[in-house]
Amino acid sequence: EYDKTYIKIREQFDFLGEIVGFFGICTKGLLHNGIHLLALIEQFVGDIKNINIVKSHKHHFDITGNFNIITDKCTGGVVVLEGVEYSEFELILWYEKGKIDFKNSGNEIFVYKTVPSTYKGYSSLEVFKVYYDVLKEYALDSLEFLLNEDFETNKTILKKHINLHKKIFEVIKEADETGR
Repeated sequence: EYDKTYIKIREQFDFLGEIVGFFGICTKGLLHNGIHLLALIEQFVGDIKNINIVKSHKHHFDITGNFNIITDKCTGGVVVLEGVEYSEFELILWYEKGKIDFKNSGNEIFVYKTVPSTYKGYSSLEVFKVYYDVLKEYALDSLEFLLNEDFETNKTILKKHINLHKKIFEVIKEADETGR
């Protein structure tokens, strides 16, 4: 969230238009790695209003499965893979005029824009910009960002992350209660 490249992408790619959908996939649980995926969704898509369980499985003190995510701008999906013990997540954001694809746990970012298709009246996607090794200094970037912000901004950011954790704990509780 505090990486300079992520901030630049949020500020520079308005030409992609409005967000129309998203899909994310991660490993090791909704709480373990999913929190990073959900925080990224909130950065680019808006506040998560609801996390609906499609199907879930307990994973230690966490949860895996399929989830519908409703934000204030659109709806998308998240799959948390079961039985995979390495850390990874990916997220694709679809816009009216392009897409942003976060790969390798957000360390590589591909931005696509629409170009005229060979078929009249249609468009295709073409790579516009690629960012590699984005998160190589994420801890330093996070620290610098937070040190440069005022107390109220930091307090707001902390509250946002606490609320996102609460939503995940509510989903885990719902899965326990309903057996879904």
